[in-house]
Amino acid sequence: MKKLMDRRDSMNTHRTLLSLSTAVLIGLAFCQIAPAVISTTGNVEPDPATTTSADDLYVGKIADGSMTINGASGVINHSGFLGHDPGVTGTATVTGAGSTWSNSGPLIIGERGTGILNIENGGTVSNIHRGSLGYDPGSTGTATVTGTGSTWTNSGGLSVGESGTGTLNIQNGGALTVAGDLIVHRSSRSDTSNGTLNIQNGGVVTVAGGLTVGQYLGGWPPPPRIDLGTGTLNIQNGGSLSSMHGIIDWGNNTVTVTGIGSTWTNSENLFVGGTLNIENGGAVTVGAGEPGDFYISNRGELNILLASLSDPLLDVASDATIEGALNIALAGGFALNPGDLFTLIDLTNIASTLTGTFIGLAEGDSVGNFGGLDLFISYIGGDGNDVTLFTALSGDFDADGDIDGVDFGLWQSGYPTASGASLADGDADGDGDVDGTDFGIWQANYGTSAGAGAMAIPEPATLGVLIMGGLALLRRR
Repeated sequence: MKKLMDRRDSMNTHRTLLSLSTAVLIGLAFCQIAPAVISTTGNVEPDPATTTSADDLYVGKIADGSMTINGASGVINHSGFLGHDPGVTGTATVTGAGSTWSNSGPLIIGERGTGILNIENGGTVSNIHRGSLGYDPGSTGTATVTGTGSTWTNSGGLSVGESGTGTLNIQNGGALTVAGDLIVHRSSRSDTSNGTLNIQNGGVVTVAGGLTVGQYLGGWPPPPRIDLGTGTLNIQNGGSLSSMHGIIDWGNNTVTVTGIGSTWTNSENLFVGGTLNIENGGAVTVGAGEPGDFYISNRGELNILLASLSDPLLDVASDATIEGALNIALAGGFALNPGDLFTLIDLTNIASTLTGTFIGLAEGDSVGNFGGLDLFISYIGGDGNDVTLFTALSGDFDADGDIDGVDFGLWQSGYPTASGASLADGDADGDGDVDGTDFGIWQANYGTSAGAGAMAIPEPATLGVLIMGGLALLRRR
């Protein structure tokens, strides 16, 4: 009996030890996968777990430091500084739904050193006053907002490259909201600051004030000046930006809107003193609010990459003034056809006024030859006040956008030509001669028009007279 009891006691002890071991293993496993709430490394002061809205928080003040906020935890402070002293790097990461960093004052990313802010996986950051990336000369600030539900909310303005170098990435469904103005390459204390804003892959930026790329000093249109820094805004792969007004200031300042679904919407005016690129289905809208105009200066440049007949689209709800340069290119794999028509600038209000022309491009001039076809420009296209691009129709021998009696006269003058003929000689099919086939093409398309706007259909009697004359000429020769 005693041996049986001893065996039972041993078995009970073994079960107890096994249960305790299992509990310890489960506990250790839980500790390994449970995220830390607020963690810091290096120089972070004061402790972010204890700060209040009256405390300034420094991540990397006098030495490198980092802070991570996750697990639906939150940090509250007054002003926030990442990378305070020269040569110091401060990094903050806010990750996961419900994780928050709330600044009741400004948020400075790279004050005199290097600052890095990562907002990801549904994390949120806010600051009551303005935000800045690359605050002082020599500083560097970088922020990335990525993932659906990840947001950065500025209740004041935001500067990307204030006097140093700033880079801001809004991507993969991340969102940025700015209650004031958003300035890329502000140059408040240095003419050589550099700012870059990338909005891509479904990133969304909403600016209640104006969006400026460059150091805007006031006035409409902004007066010319020398700018030694660089401002860059890229909206691509379905990114979207909305702002009250837009300014691409003089100098090395560039905005690129590229890809189907990529949009820049201004509720008021847009000024181009630098470079505006619209590519591959990107779209830019200029609203009707005061002053509500589109203005490209004599130093401004509009570059268009055509990828389909439906683009580009620059909608202007008010007036437009054109003084700058225009460059056209075709996307790889896209070719022009006779009679193609593109709306370059669409003045959506028929009462709006279009003033000026692009440098070196008068009405009907060619903007380039692509695959043997000239692409022409008109400032009276659409409903009479739009800027359009068009290729000549077959039979449009004078390339003025319509096929009429003047074209017949050119064919008549060139007939017959056995070789070496061009479109202007009456060669409609491009085979180098002027013959009855070319006359037939002109006859089939007579009365049609392309980019120069609607043309009245000719009276049947007029067409008949021309056809009879052409047939007589063919019989005689």
